Amino acid sequence: MWQNSLTEAYPLAFYLPPEDQYYIMKYYGKKPGILRTIIFYINTLLTLTGDNKSAKMLKWLQLEDLKHPLLRFVNRDKFVSDYFGPEHPFVKGLE
Repeated sequence: MWQNSLTEAYPLAFYLPPEDQYYIMKYYGKKPGILRTIIFYINTLLTLTGDNKSAKMLKWLQLEDLKHPLLRFVNRDKFVSDYFGPEHPFVKGLE
């Protein structure tokens, strides 16, 4: 795409899902709109109740960046210890 200078294809190639658009817009002080907001909340619920460790860590970091009210539902210590394991320095630093 970039080798052939297909700049018109960039929006398709680098399209972010609505939940990530919400995060970026909120981070930069823009209004994300109702649809992105609803999708972000649904995605957060599904992520926090799911079993994907990487997605949970990313969602925690996004919520932390935004100082989001949903942060109160995140068990940071459990997420970090599940992701890195009990002997990792990050986990030991939580104590």
